[in-house]
Amino acid sequence: MKGTKRVILPVIMALALLIGMQSTSHAATSMELSLWDLVNAPIVVLDNGTGDFDPTVGSVTFIGPIGNWNVNVTTGVTYPALGTTDTPKMDLNSVNVSSSGPATLLLGVSALGYTLAPGGAIFQIGGTTAGFVSAEAFSGDIGSYFDTANSLGGPMIFSFGAFSGSVNGVVPTSPNPYSLTILAQIDHAGSGSTSFDANLAVPEPATLLLLGFGLVGLVGVRRKLQE
Repeated sequence: MKGTKRVILPVIMALALLIGMQSTSHAATSMELSLWDLVNAPIVVLDNGTGDFDPTVGSVTFIGPIGNWNVNVTTGVTYPALGTTDTPKMDLNSVNVSSSGPATLLLGVSALGYTLAPGGAIFQIGGTTAGFVSAEAFSGDIGSYFDTANSLGGPMIFSFGAFSGSVNGVVPTSPNPYSLTILAQIDHAGSGSTSFDANLAVPEPATLLLLGFGLVGLVGVRRKLQE
């Protein structure tokens, strides 16, 4: 597991740097979806731009081939289709992404303009894979997509079969406004398919506080039942 993490993380960071440099000139666009197979040029799809199969503002969908991969449906969603700028939610969903042989695919969604007072973040993912899946979420500078300055949890790494996991993170006090990013990597040793749904939420501080009280209450009930 540790060896896999050392291989995956530098590749994910390379995608963030490569796509991020290409993205800074599109500051007027709220969100973009990116895919890269490490061989061909990255595919970058802007919200309602060329290659976006979803006309909904706040939702970007790509369908098509890239190298040894056939991407059935990969969608990134955020405001105004999901959540708001001050109660952010982001989702990266890939359905039946298949490879014809050994291959690596990097996927990411990033958006700008979140304005909630910094607080806790919850990052969750679930799916099924014929290989390995790694995923991590980040917050960063308002001025550029795929800014990985602050990890919001991860990387979570899964292999072969059904998987699920969740982690918590913290959005720092600066910058504000800020960006959010979800990055994932799929590795197949041969032909096969992977599907997953990753979601990131930054609830209002009061919501997190209530959740914390609820968890404390559940712990108390469990202890009484065990007595």
